[in-house]
Amino acid sequence: MDMDKVIRRKQLLEMIGVSAATQYRMERAGLFPRRFRLGKGLVGWHLTEIEEWLRSREPVSIHCPDATDKGSIVGVVPQVEVLGHRPGRGRKDP
Repeated sequence: MDMDKVIRRKQLLEMIGVSAATQYRMERAGLFPRRFRLGKGLVGWHLTEIEEWLRSREPVSIHCPDATDKGSIVGVVPQVEVLGHRPGRGRKDP
């Protein structure tokens, strides 16, 4: 990896969207790129390896019913009643 950018754990977790524990379990199981040592107590990951891993993930399909389907909620805006302050909930009213 010639001059590949290195990312630290905080950046890594922001990129992949899982918890540190989940990322660690995936790495130990061989399902995630391995970290490497940067110094005493410092580890990092190669950005290109993480980007490749993200591209390799299987996309999730989401069913969105057609607006003409019975029971479809596409385009429906619910009526919402706006409620004001309710007195007597832990503080005194002026």
